[in-house]
Amino acid sequence: MRISLERFHPVRRSLRRRALWLIGLGVPGVVFASFWVLLAVLMFIWGAQDNPWEDRAVATILFVFGLLPLSITGFMLWRGLANWARAGHYERLIAIAEQNPGSSVVTAARILGMPAKRVTSLALQGATHGFITDMDQGELWLVGHEAPDSDEDLSIPGEDSSGIGPRKHVLGSDVLAQHQAQEQGANAGGSMVGALLGGTYRMGQLIGAGAMGDVYSATHLRTGRRYAVKTIRRDLRVSEDAQRRFEREALAVNRIGHPGIVAVHDFDRAADGTLFMVMDHLEGETLEARLQRVGKLSWEETQRFALDLASALSAAHEERLIHRDLKPANVFIRREAEGLERAVILDFGLAKPIDDAVTSRITATGAAVGTPMYMSPEQARGEAVDQRSDIYGLCAVIYEMATGAPPFMDQTLASVYARLLTEPAAPASSLLGSECPTGLDDVLARGLAKQPADRFASVHELAAALGAVRGADSALRTA
Repeated sequence: MRISLERFHPVRRSLRRRALWLIGLGVPGVVFASFWVLLAVLMFIWGAQDNPWEDRAVATILFVFGLLPLSITGFMLWRGLANWARAGHYERLIAIAEQNPGSSVVTAARILGMPAKRVTSLALQGATHGFITDMDQGELWLVGHEAPDSDEDLSIPGEDSSGIGPRKHVLGSDVLAQHQAQEQGANAGGSMVGALLGGTYRMGQLIGAGAMGDVYSATHLRTGRRYAVKTIRRDLRVSEDAQRRFEREALAVNRIGHPGIVAVHDFDRAADGTLFMVMDHLEGETLEARLQRVGKLSWEETQRFALDLASALSAAHEERLIHRDLKPANVFIRREAEGLERAVILDFGLAKPIDDAVTSRITATGAAVGTPMYMSPEQARGEAVDQRSDIYGLCAVIYEMATGAPPFMDQTLASVYARLLTEPAAPASSLLGSECPTGLDDVLARGLAKQPADRFASVHELAAALGAVRGADSALRTA
């Protein structure tokens, strides 16, 4: 898991502020209510000794009058103290990640003096707040900027002169400057800016970063062409599993060779041991950034991008590869010639041969690989997965493009999992009303079916069904 400092600081301030309010209201409330409860108890005692008032009804009223606010203010006080303690636990967890990067959850639990399950529960709460990501990773990493969604999730954004919308995977200018300054001051073995990889690629500025690797712009010395080079950072202890995923991504993408999947042009290990992958330098923005900016897409855009993704997935499935982590952050809207756009799939770091995907991987933290709002039910349960799991993920992305929201959302990850496993997704028409394209509900209901056998058998079959869906405007014109 990774902890983003940029996201943590406002959460900590909010927790502290809420805790102070609750404690500030709870303490005087408990004192005031306790006075009336104590007074009522004394009156009962006096009544047992021939109460001169001979009216215990008054004592009963006082007791009820005091017990109710005592319960409420006592709960407020408890919640305030719990929020204050939770903020402290988060700060200690961050200190562990800062002082001992790569520490396991078990190690963190031992340092904190907590059971490992309690630390995992704390991390889930942090994930709900949005400053802890990568729950499928069993190590702690501190990220000083907005973090990607997985250790291999390094989007390859191009230069965007339009300045529209946030780029999730691009460092902020101040953080980027600090990172580059650190690199410039590092020794020759630790600096990547200006380095020559494979005797061919001159590394330029940092354009994206993750806990396990960085993405740099790079120039081919002989052709002068610009690329994006994705590396595993040499200053971090990288697990063998992460290295295998990195190598698998390069080999898998290179074998597919589809325009709807970001192209890999080279892959090697430098003389100093640095793994690097040379990829297209894309121009545009992620689908996640587009949706954050515009809310939802028109059906014409949704259908066009969905068919782009279906074509790319079909090519991957023909090579016996499943992606396993389709989501808006892993889809890039690439600008092409004459203002055209194409949806391109990023990050095959979780790709796996279908024959090897007998069960979906469960990590040391007990979390299934993938992203809960887009993963299939069988993947969430750690059961066997095949191409129909990708079909589910694609339909979840289509659902969000069309409606502006994923099929399942809730306040906590646990609630998302519960709904994913037990509830059908709400029909798109319930969100779009009369704007819902004819036939879209049926396509999504089948693609998001709980049982793989009830879904489309192939992406080709899904694409054919999507092509037959007509938007409201086209339906009116046909009529």
